[in-house]
Amino acid sequence: MTAGIHHVLYVRIIVVLLIFLTQGANAQPTAPAVRAVAIVSSPANGGTYGLGETIQVEVTFDRNVDKTGTPQLALTIGTQTRQASYSTGSGGPSLFFRYVVQSSDTDADGIGINANALTLNSGTIKIAGGTTNAALGLGTHAIASSANHKVDGSFKTPTVSGVAVV
Repeated sequence: MTAGIHHVLYVRIIVVLLIFLTQGANAQPTAPAVRAVAIVSSPANGGTYGLGETIQVEVTFDRNVDKTGTPQLALTIGTQTRQASYSTGSGGPSLFFRYVVQSSDTDADGIGINANALTLNSGTIKIAGGTTNAALGLGTHAIASSANHKVDGSFKTPTVSGVAVV
């Protein structure tokens, strides 16, 4: 009778180990998720970007990511959707996107970034050194509108091209 109980116990241990080993071999790390989104550039003219100025946005994941291709981030500027293209950051937790203000861009209440704004554009965003795709949704990190980042593409920020002593 004791030998029978031990046999059942050994079989259960073997089954548990097999399940653990099988699941462990096939287990994939959880997908990197967006932890924060921030407009990190500052307009030269107070709170309003003018024609030709660059808007830069940082998307931070909860772990390091690698990217291929040129992912994009959709910016809502007024009633228009403008695509900010990937500019730098692969291999770390943050990816940076940039967009240059065009003459037709106007947004009096500030740039917005929707929850589904991050797209792959035929590229990939994956966990660094791995194959697990990142979750692209911005969730609660989306920006309804940022009053400190208005846009007026009809305004050209003045630049100084030289100084003369008279």
